[in-house]
Amino acid sequence: SPSAIVTFRQTPMKWENWTGFVDANRHKNITYIGVDSDDFQLQYLNQKYVHGLVGQSQWAIGDKLVKVLIQNITDGYLKQKIYPTNLISYNMIPLELPPQNIDQQLLGNLKWIGFSLFIVEALSSLLCIGWTMHHGSSSVVVAAAQPFFLIMTAFGTLVMAS
Repeated sequence: SPSAIVTFRQTPMKWENWTGFVDANRHKNITYIGVDSDDFQLQYLNQKYVHGLVGQSQWAIGDKLVKVLIQNITDGYLKQKIYPTNLISYNMIPLELPPQNIDQQLLGNLKWIGFSLFIVEALSSLLCIGWTMHHGSSSVVVAAAQPFFLIMTAFGTLVMAS
């Protein structure tokens, strides 16, 4: 069964039984999209017999056409093959949207691996901080490597792992 019906002409919506067709298929949760925006189509949109309309501004098309014709007459050629115009869209969006229930708990038992790896990293960082503080003044190598910098690096890895 379809989830959407898009009409590319007004003909289906001009059918005398359009409202009956939509009413008979409401239980299927089908989205109806139509083209153009005539008065009867806007009325269908307000009555929820169509969920959206897409059309073109006839004035904009006529304005663009006149400009292209004048350009063709004055220059003797067209600068491009396609001259696009903007679309007009009407949508029915409900005032109150249903709440979204999204399950973000996708890890399952893999969370225990993450906890274990964090404990290993935290203990390693704390061990390195303790070793640096203990040997900071007695070891020439540790003193040359700047104990404050080593402690700051170990603390940064602890923060990053958390």
